[in-house]
Amino acid sequence: TMRGIILPAFLVLFLCCGALGTNLQLPPGTSALSEGIQFWWGIAKHIVVTDQSEPRKIRVFAATLPRTGSSSLEVALETLGYNAMHGAEHMAHAHAVRDADAGRRSVDDVVQDMEQSGFDVAGLDLMHHQWRWAVEKEDVKVILTVRDIDKWVNSMQPLDPLIDVFRMRPYVWQFRLYHVIHLLEEVVANITATSTPYNGAIKDHEALKAGYHRHVEGVKSAIPPSRLLVYNVKEGWEPLCRFLGQPVPDVPFPHVNSEPALRVAIEVSRWVAWFSRVIGVLVLLSVFVCCFRPRRGKPLK
Repeated sequence: TMRGIILPAFLVLFLCCGALGTNLQLPPGTSALSEGIQFWWGIAKHIVVTDQSEPRKIRVFAATLPRTGSSSLEVALETLGYNAMHGAEHMAHAHAVRDADAGRRSVDDVVQDMEQSGFDVAGLDLMHHQWRWAVEKEDVKVILTVRDIDKWVNSMQPLDPLIDVFRMRPYVWQFRLYHVIHLLEEVVANITATSTPYNGAIKDHEALKAGYHRHVEGVKSAIPPSRLLVYNVKEGWEPLCRFLGQPVPDVPFPHVNSEPALRVAIEVSRWVAWFSRVIGVLVLLSVFVCCFRPRRGKPLK
């Protein structure tokens, strides 16, 4: 019976991988493929695992809109010795951030939870809109990432199919991922300042541009210049290290989570969802066969 499940399962997985390879048009090399798979694996891992480390104090608040180089900034900060909450790490705290957005908890409480989990950098992407928390925190430095606005609007568009994929079973059944997806939808609604459903908001380019300018100007007007770095990741290590008082590492500045890598993550996630459905059907069929197949009786004398 197990052989009857495993062999078809591997066949389906093989076909899924083939479809994944043919659906994607990746640049030469495997960096986008590896980044995309790592993105998906980070999500899968944090569905059931919460990384714990020694408590820290939040030292940096990254007021980064999604797709403004936040993943590259996260890797850079971790290279400098910080522990940044970003991407899959949001899964353990997404419910609390949504509570803070709705006024059911204070931002201070959410930040304390993050500190107890060992993070000293907050705000990246899904908490960027809580940057006002840092206004009165004189010991917290703020990094505001910027990029060409037209390129940013275009780079936001793959978030639409990403959300659609994670609305599929089995992802939608997972409590942590459920709150991450809804938090991302709320972030886009916050950027566009509309109550439009997610799909409509992400496709409204003018609303996105207005939200981008509103966010950038709001942060620049409220945070003292001595505690604010307006930063494009293309600038590399020098301005970031100077602002944080850190030596420049002897390694290239990281540039990760490109659009091809995001497309890989979307396709991997889509095929995993379909593959899990096929496995479920095969398991149910095997159980049915085991329970209801005719039993061989003893031959009559």
